[in-house]
Amino acid sequence: MNWDDVRIFLAVHRAGTLRAAATALGIDQTTVGRRLAGLEQTLGSRLFLRSTGGLALTTTGQQLVQKAEEMERMAVSFERQGEGNDPHPSGEVRLTTTDALAVDFVIPAIEHCGSLIRRCG
Repeated sequence: MNWDDVRIFLAVHRAGTLRAAATALGIDQTTVGRRLAGLEQTLGSRLFLRSTGGLALTTTGQQLVQKAEEMERMAVSFERQGEGNDPHPSGEVRLTTTDALAVDFVIPAIEHCGSLIRRCG
């Protein structure tokens, strides 16, 4: 079972159309349709009824939504667990602000944090 296919299934369920799901996911509508068809083929069951008004879950689709949402929660939990565990994060940080905020708050805060890092580092 491919998590991306399940993710697409959830996006289609939530959006109601392939096009809206594709937009939400930032991928091509054809890809959404192909991946959804592949998932249906893998499961051996239709997940959506297609009509001119959009897509509606079949009975099987309704039964699988809860399981798909559980998978989604686990995937998000997995991702969050791994984030932020690098003891030496690095990278570029970009900050946009107004001149007044930069002078009064941002630059002093950066200078303060820099002095703390130098003392603790």
